[in-house]
Amino acid sequence: MVNSLKIITYNIEYGGHYIRFRMKKYIEMINKYKPDIICFQEIMTFNGVDTALKICKVLGWYYTRNRYAGTAIISRYRILEKYDDVNYTNVLGVVVDVDGELINVYNIHLNDQPGTPTTVKGVEYPGTPFITNERIAVNMSFSTKKDDLKCLAKSIRNSPVKKTIIVGDFNEPSHIDTHIEWKCSKFLQKCGFIDSMRYLYKSAKRYPLMTYNTYNTEQYPQDRIDLVYHYGIVPTRLKIIPNKGQSDHRPVLIMFKI
Repeated sequence: MVNSLKIITYNIEYGGHYIRFRMKKYIEMINKYKPDIICFQEIMTFNGVDTALKICKVLGWYYTRNRYAGTAIISRYRILEKYDDVNYTNVLGVVVDVDGELINVYNIHLNDQPGTPTTVKGVEYPGTPFITNERIAVNMSFSTKKDDLKCLAKSIRNSPVKKTIIVGDFNEPSHIDTHIEWKCSKFLQKCGFIDSMRYLYKSAKRYPLMTYNTYNTEQYPQDRIDLVYHYGIVPTRLKIIPNKGQSDHRPVLIMFKI
């Protein structure tokens, strides 16, 4: 009987296009940390290679991806169902059979435009008006993310499976970490979901858990924008995986008690 589930969420930045020997490095990471499920964002390289699918074929795992966005889930456990109600959003939802225990896993990659979480810190973001007013910044950021979150919430409400894990790149920090009232995290909190990372490490000041940006040469500010939420299941352990030079995001590894 399985009593734990390990998940990695990882934005690999254009399918790891910039990394030499990327497949070798991804497989080394998987062999080291031994996740059961990996939720990838930005799976496609510039020349159209699905890196998540290549990894899955090496491992011999189950695979599914979103038709619309560059997200994929690979799993050592059988993927029983893919939720069609979120297929044309920035959300990918599946039911995974973990040794007889059914669990919803949702992988999201919310819109990075407008990039007001960056501009509100005084740094320009490509394609975004230079907005430093916090109220305007919050509303602008949520304006391109709210429809995806509403579809996510509706899909979860309609699912007969109650144990649910949500992971991914939110392209927005959590309101828990700052005085700024970012709305994506507040929306999920209102829906009854718990910030799994802050469940384990409550103090944002003591444990910032930064997942973005990893490149010292880029001016974008450090933030925790790769988030994990849970309902009906309990997280027990968390690790931000180092990955110097491999992506602008750090992978997040989290373990849940089944």
